[in-house]
Amino acid sequence: MTGKTLFFDEAGYTGADLLNQDQPYFVVASALFSQEEIAQLKQDINYDAYGNEFHFVDMRGKFRRKTLLDFFRHPLMNEEHIRWAYADKRYCVYAQMVDVLIETFMYYRLGEDLYRQHGALLMANCLHSFCVHHADQPLVLQFERHFVEMVREHGQQEIALFYATARQLYDSPATVKGLKDLLTLILASQDVIQEALVASDPFYLDTTLTLFVQLLQEWYEKTTVKYDVVFDDSKPIATRKSLIERLRDMADRQVVGYGSKKHVYPLPIGNLTLGDSATSFGIQIADMAASAYAFLLNNTSPKWDQLRKEMRSLPFFQMECFPLAPSSYDYLMQTQQEDFSKDVNPLDFLVRVI
Repeated sequence: MTGKTLFFDEAGYTGADLLNQDQPYFVVASALFSQEEIAQLKQDINYDAYGNEFHFVDMRGKFRRKTLLDFFRHPLMNEEHIRWAYADKRYCVYAQMVDVLIETFMYYRLGEDLYRQHGALLMANCLHSFCVHHADQPLVLQFERHFVEMVREHGQQEIALFYATARQLYDSPATVKGLKDLLTLILASQDVIQEALVASDPFYLDTTLTLFVQLLQEWYEKTTVKYDVVFDDSKPIATRKSLIERLRDMADRQVVGYGSKKHVYPLPIGNLTLGDSATSFGIQIADMAASAYAFLLNNTSPKWDQLRKEMRSLPFFQMECFPLAPSSYDYLMQTQQEDFSKDVNPLDFLVRVI
């Protein structure tokens, strides 16, 4: 071990409410620091004289803005120490439609693996694009809302309402053929809906674990070190803690997934603890990063135009991120050239080991 710890925090969290209009993006940030580096950073920014726990929202006002910007200008705030990921929540609704409904239907009724050749990724991108450009946005928003309600409540009334809305969207004069083809599969999924819905899981639509695992894999690929992790007290991570530890403690190494979208198991992580930002400056660093990125993604108020301009001019806010969002055309075309012949289906693998 290197003596460094990975600290995690999140911002823009709305749980299963993926249609929140005020916070359409969710961010998870990770900060890799040794205690010596933390002490150096605190000294250089005169942390002890600040007198408060670092929180982005408290520091963005004009009287504390210099401290805020100095923090992000510090030489340690770079790609060697910070990595972040975000989720476009509206896109995630459509990705979940494909995963929950279309994938289940194709597996149970057609015996097809939708993840091979990135079929699920292609469908999610197409479904999202067709819907966000649909002429009848009120109907589309109703379609999205009824899907989220069905997955959260999984009652017969919610199921009937969602499929009725899907039929309305199918019959809409503004619905193009490509969307009709995808809606045909969604409507057919009503036959397997009981297999598709997961009961008694309030975090089923939550993306915290997805982004967390993605960042763990990115750090491991970069450093080949399994770091201890401290995550700011998080209900989604607390709920999944035993699962994370089972995946960490697996005996045999396995690479799963298709093409370039692969994960390494056992999960590359040391000890996992839930921490308190009030007593952990490492968590405060992750909180500042997550909150700042979420601010740039979510906040469009003219009041903050000057701050956004100053932030975007800093190298820190030009670092690579890892999005759960619509893919570029070039990336989608690239995935069609990949060799999947020896790849392992991630769902089959997880079902087998869990």
